[in-house]
Amino acid sequence: MTGGSHVRSCATKLQHNLGANSEVSSFIKPGVRMHRTLNTATDEIKKLRSEDVAVTWGGKNDISKNTTNLSPKHVCNFVKKKKVNIVIMKSPHRPDRILSSCVNSEVTKFNRQVEKKTKIYNNIKMLGTDSDRKYFTKHGQHLNLSGK
Repeated sequence: MTGGSHVRSCATKLQHNLGANSEVSSFIKPGVRMHRTLNTATDEIKKLRSEDVAVTWGGKNDISKNTTNLSPKHVCNFVKKKKVNIVIMKSPHRPDRILSSCVNSEVTKFNRQVEKKTKIYNNIKMLGTDSDRKYFTKHGQHLNLSGK
């Protein structure tokens, strides 16, 4: 599991849900853009087998820096040579903003672009999270433990 600050505490929860027969590790890179997040995971993913699963969750920092259109390219470059199963977590909307806000519009655009570009790969699945306010921290930018 690799990603930005959203990944914090996710590996522990995932390990608990999967049980002792599975091994979960995570690489957290808060504040970095998608390409750096994916580059961090590349060496580790080379060690995985075709039945393994890699989870990546990023994009918020690309969205906040107005570099949304670069991320799908980085994701495609990352996955095209990988034989492992990959789960890409969709970037969650900000519940503290109205859905039509510029931030949430960029989140929607980002998720659509990544989904469109990765559709051609059989080993990729995109998953989203619940956008209900109760699953987010007080400031609304990150998921709380229940949301993860």
